[in-house]
Amino acid sequence: MRLSALTSDPFALPSHGGDLGLAEVRFGKPKQGWLDLSTGISPFPYPVPELPAEVWRRLPGLADDLALREVAAQAYGVEDPDYLATAPGSQALLQILPRLRPFSQVAVIGPTYGEYSRCFSLAGHHVLLVDEAFCDATPDLSLAPHVRPGLVVLRSVGKFFGLAGMRLGFAVAEPQLARLLRQALGPWAVGGPVIEVGRHLLADADWIESARKRLSQEINLLNSVLGRAGLSTVGGTSLFSLVNAPRAWALFEYLGQQGILARPFSTAPRWLRFGLPPDEAGRQRLETTLKGWS
Repeated sequence: MRLSALTSDPFALPSHGGDLGLAEVRFGKPKQGWLDLSTGISPFPYPVPELPAEVWRRLPGLADDLALREVAAQAYGVEDPDYLATAPGSQALLQILPRLRPFSQVAVIGPTYGEYSRCFSLAGHHVLLVDEAFCDATPDLSLAPHVRPGLVVLRSVGKFFGLAGMRLGFAVAEPQLARLLRQALGPWAVGGPVIEVGRHLLADADWIESARKRLSQEINLLNSVLGRAGLSTVGGTSLFSLVNAPRAWALFEYLGQQGILARPFSTAPRWLRFGLPPDEAGRQRLETTLKGWS
């Protein structure tokens, strides 16, 4: 594989998790396959239902988008679907939102996804950085029900529901801005199959509650593995754990050579992030590999 086809510097620390192609350029293809712990995507995905044939054959209409926004509004505790704009993932919203606002100071609650600061900075805004946890598994922490002028909340479906490939996200904003976002995204921002699956999963209260309980249990198991390896947890959610390691970048390289992909941070040389292993075998593989490092 040509290195230039993937990146100009294949040995720089990755700016995002989950790129196994780039990881293979860096580390080679592991014999056991990858144990990808570099993302905050749940390894326990929502069971996608069988879809009606017509959602593949026709373009979705305004009524379809409204139906999805109605379900999302209820799921996020938002009083009216007019407060929401649907997008093919929150990244698309990040590309558009800075262009709809006058130049201003923007507070990005972090540490968080690096594209927030980059996209607003490229558009000429002055960014500040503050802190916020993920809210998919902890809805009581969400600001979505409290949106007011000047506050925009971006929600992503893919992580909690384990379906990142769907590319479905929402902006929650005052109705005027939400309408501008919908107009900027244009018609058919997401496809009919995505709308259909989105309506199912966001309305599935029983599955959501069960997933929250399972993720809470799974992160405790992961933290136990990390703790036994002498890695102190400094933050995280039920989808990932952020640890402090004196030689985090070296640990990232060591794990990668063993086929385990974690998430380093170029701005924080003592931080390393671990997502959830998919099963007991994955946890055992991580624990055994960490013993080799210790």
